[in-house]
Amino acid sequence: MARSGGAPGWPPAGKAEGGGDDEQRGEIPRELVHRVDQLIKLVRPARASEQRRYAIAEYVRGVITKCFSPEHK
Repeated sequence: MARSGGAPGWPPAGKAEGGGDDEQRGEIPRELVHRVDQLIKLVRPARASEQRRYAIAEYVRGVITKCFSPEHK
């Protein structure tokens, strides 16, 4: 079920999981939800850095493959 507000997989801003009244559910302060969303945006890798990491991983994989290939022995 889709939820509005907050980060994906999180309850809507200001509400905790579960039913019941506000006291039973607990309240997540909107400011806290906002700060968490900002932090997630800051630490999420940019597309360019993801591409660089992928290129480096491919290069290392190629070096390892060449070193351990049967023709190399």
